[in-house]
Amino acid sequence: MLPSCVPLAAFALMVTAIAAPLPKLDPPPSNGKVLLDQMRAGTYRQGTDWSPKLGWGDIPELLDRAGSAELLKTYPTNPISSLYIPTCAEGVMVMWLVEGVRQRNGFPSLSPELVPADGSVKATDPPDVVAARAYRTWWWKVKTMPPEKAREVDPLEGTGLRWR
Repeated sequence: MLPSCVPLAAFALMVTAIAAPLPKLDPPPSNGKVLLDQMRAGTYRQGTDWSPKLGWGDIPELLDRAGSAELLKTYPTNPISSLYIPTCAEGVMVMWLVEGVRQRNGFPSLSPELVPADGSVKATDPPDVVAARAYRTWWWKVKTMPPEKAREVDPLEGTGLRWR
């Protein structure tokens, strides 16, 4: 026969186990974070699916790095382009990727290069600074809109810049 305190101890142990908080699991990293980490480390390899798998939900994390001047070791390129860009700043790359998500076609242009829209330079700030400001402003305006409506708003409108 069991002592009378065993059932009471078992009950207390069960209550403690139920009441104890569950450990919080970290969510898996987003596609955008994984991609950016790979480009920084030089381990990014363009697959057979051509463009990175990014979606509307990746935009805020990408735009967090829009002002970065860090040169990437590897990065996505448009496979139909014959243009060779030997280096690319992380900030320019993330804006190019955001533009691809906005346009829903992966690669918004032949290369991740900002050029004057009309052949002349009007801004006093460097193009990447102007574009980063424009993309952040665009996201602030459209983030609560349905993506279909937000896609209609051009982040570079009025900046004098376009993607090559």
